[in-house]
Amino acid sequence: MEKKCLVVKNEYIFGKEGERVFYGFKHIGDINIDIEKLIREHGEYKERYGEHGMESNPNYQQIIPYILFRHKGRFFMYERLGGGGEKRLYNLKSLGIGGHIDPGDFGDQTLAQALRREFFEEVAYAGRFEPKMVGLINEKGAGDGKDVQDVHLGVVFLVDGDSDSIDIAPEEKNSNKKVGLFSVEELAGFYSQMEGWSKIVYDNFIRKT
Repeated sequence: MEKKCLVVKNEYIFGKEGERVFYGFKHIGDINIDIEKLIREHGEYKERYGEHGMESNPNYQQIIPYILFRHKGRFFMYERLGGGGEKRLYNLKSLGIGGHIDPGDFGDQTLAQALRREFFEEVAYAGRFEPKMVGLINEKGAGDGKDVQDVHLGVVFLVDGDSDSIDIAPEEKNSNKKVGLFSVEELAGFYSQMEGWSKIVYDNFIRKT
């Protein structure tokens, strides 16, 4: 588990007075933010845990690439198991593959490098990989940093794969379990079991594709 992750102060994302704050999902066409530039100019690598760790500091957002995989109208879904790093998400189903940006992801394409690394660390897949940014997620928490929602900003990407041969990477099978590939209609049956971000992308993006 990485000890440091990339964070950006809230004011650079949402404005000094919170004038750009939003909750839920914001489509790429409605975003007036260059994410790579934001990371390049204002990103900092800070400790995730400990007394002053970013996991409990609501003044910063941890930037998380969150990748949806679709093949012929069916979306990949997996379940987060007890061996994973985020206890607040255990036993919930997820439509997004991704994780923190760590100090090894650097340069002018930090986000692009991080999302590729995270995707191929989490899953075994050998087909076409051309991620397209589709929006941002900011889930509303209590505001005190105690909720996972308070300290993470999701950057949502869609990968339209040319193969349905996708599975959890062997080294991650203690953390995640493949559930399968499902149509938009079939996903509705899992809705109550999904993590918050997956519910948000299902409601605001997947159901409308």
